[in-house]
Amino acid sequence: PGVIVLENPHCQSGGRVLPASYIKEVRELADERGLPLHLDGARIFNAAIASKRSPAEMAKDFDSIMLACRKDSPLHLALCEMVMPVRSASQFL
Repeated sequence: PGVIVLENPHCQSGGRVLPASYIKEVRELADERGLPLHLDGARIFNAAIASKRSPAEMAKDFDSIMLACRKDSPLHLALCEMVMPVRSASQFL
């Protein structure tokens, strides 16, 4: 068992938006290994504006996504399932 997690935009690289081509490569790797691909999308709306893509388009290659509706409160998080059920979200929290 395992999961591949990407953060977009990537905070450790100065908020850089990950290129769609990179996400596709990671998606292929996840599929080859039989692993789900999770998006830490706490700032996905910022990334969507910066890349001129919709949040839906940015999230389409992921099995699950975490959204933060308010960055200053961890109680305002949403864990959304995209394609496959999120069986045990507590494993990743």
